Amino acid sequence: MSKKIKLLVLLIPLLVFFSTLLMINFFDKNPQKYKNSDDVNLLDEKTRTKIIKKYGLNTPSNNKLSNTTSDIGYSYNNKSKHKSSSENKETNSSKGNAIIENKEINFLFYDEVSNNKIINLTFNRHFDGQRVERIDLFQNDVFVTDRVSLTINSISGNKLIIVLNEYVEEFNSICIYNSNNEPIFLNVGQYNFEKYNKNDFVSHEDTFKLTSFHTKDMLNSFEGVFEIIGSGDYQIKTYIPKKLKDMNILKEVISTSDNEYVYKCSIDKEYYYKNNLKTINFETLFYHVSNENIDIKYKFLEINIILEI
Repeated sequence: MSKKIKLLVLLIPLLVFFSTLLMINFFDKNPQKYKNSDDVNLLDEKTRTKIIKKYGLNTPSNNKLSNTTSDIGYSYNNKSKHKSSSENKETNSSKGNAIIENKEINFLFYDEVSNNKIINLTFNRHFDGQRVERIDLFQNDVFVTDRVSLTINSISGNKLIIVLNEYVEEFNSICIYNSNNEPIFLNVGQYNFEKYNKNDFVSHEDTFKLTSFHTKDMLNSFEGVFEIIGSGDYQIKTYIPKKLKDMNILKEVISTSDNEYVYKCSIDKEYYYKNNLKTINFETLFYHVSNENIDIKYKFLEINIILEI
């Protein structure tokens, strides 16, 4: 065997070895770009580590975890999670640097009279049949509440219906526990709530109903068009969550013709792209104020609006 061939035989394994090291180093430094799309709902390691440290999480004593919980690999100690509201506010002051990737943001009302809120959670990953015994809500790495009940104790496909039994300002992740009390941390998008008292509005005696609605992908915005038919001629107004209104991203127009009303709303695409969003969901109340008494608000209709890419 010639010297050149011997040299090549020696060099090729070395080149393969060093190439492998370079690839491993590259993927370690860029995990988010190449992670499996099935894991988009799983909280990132940095967030889970903060929760573990703050609320007393420990590695589980047994390794008989499901495929889902093995990605998490922690058990939960509830004793240390209940912090005072002042502690929560202080910790949450850093929420501007969000460490959870949110593709969805929701602006919803929480009725003080009924003191509960039904919420439909949708995941990008299917957990069909996954048993759910209880749930904790978090905002980033800050515990929010465990006053959550379930309509059904399992996830159907990629959907889970929960009932929030106390008012909270916000949450963006949950920890669900299976029948073995093993935790699964999931990103659910950003949920914002505004206190609302349904007794502040009087139900209108006239009948109003939503006859049609559709969304449009416009050149520079996403638009929703809602057609409403009533039994009278009124100056209809909208009542939307204050947090959304103060952001000045929602454009609204109401046009009237006889007893027909058309409500158009839109949000610029630039806001979606800039904030890495796919869906903006908000609740809207339609009402009018009496000419005789401006303090009385007559509610016609309440709808949930979804504008998404």
